[in-house]
Amino acid sequence: MREINIPLPNISDDEQVEIEVSVDDRKRKYYFRLESIPWEANKKNKKNDKSELSSSERIGILKKAIENYDKSWELIQIFAPLEKSLNIHILYRKK
Repeated sequence: MREINIPLPNISDDEQVEIEVSVDDRKRKYYFRLESIPWEANKKNKKNDKSELSSSERIGILKKAIENYDKSWELIQIFAPLEKSLNIHILYRKK
């Protein structure tokens, strides 16, 4: 598959992006969705302060989000989160 790079404006952690692509005269369209998955607050922390989650806790959150996602979309890419980011971005394509 060939790649197209599309610069997107800065989006906040709670926004979703959907992209539709038409190829030449063909009426075939591709749909992409960029999801922003929040790292949940650490439930072990009863003081409700913003302590960081461990890597295994973050992996668990990410795994659950992917497993529970709409099965008509396929996972394309997981982006590395920015340092201190409260969310992680995942790119899906419509099957």
